[in-house]
This record gives sequence, structure tokens and C-alpha cells, in this order.
Amino acid sequence: MYIFEEVKRRNLGVAAFQVIQQDCDVLRIKIRAEPGYGKATEDLIRKRVQSSYGKDTRVAFELVDEIRREPSGKMRLVVGMR
Repeated sequence: MYIFEEVKRRNLGVAAFQVIQQDCDVLRIKIRAEPGYGKATEDLIRKRVQSSYGKDTRVAFELVDEIRREPSGKMRLVVGMR
């Protein structure tokens, strides 16, 4: 969460996000981008994730038009391994 608060403070173009843990060391991050999003945004997120979870943590970005909400109407920001 703190990573994305920093991204928002820096106006790096993330309107919404969802982090999906696909494996112990693999994260897929869905991003609904807005103006300001680019390589610098991804570099910052990747750097912060790897400094917190290890340099071998793999981070993949997926740009999406929409991040679906749960049936309850809530948006899950982090989805753990299933």
C-alpha cells in the first residue's frame, strides 16, 4: 500500500491497482493507468517491491481498462496465492 501511496504523491499515473501474488516470488500488478504513467512508474514500483521482498522477486505489469470489484462491491487491492 505504501508503495502506491508514494506513486500517487509523485503523480506517476496510477488511477487504480491490484497486486496478485502468483507464486512466492512472483507478483502481477494490474494497473489502470492515467496520464503520467510510464517506465518511471514501473521502475519505482519494481524497486520498492524488490527492496521489501527481495531482489529476486519478479514483478509483471498488466495495463487494464478496469479492475473488477468483488460481489460485495469492494475492490481487493491484494490477491494472495490460491
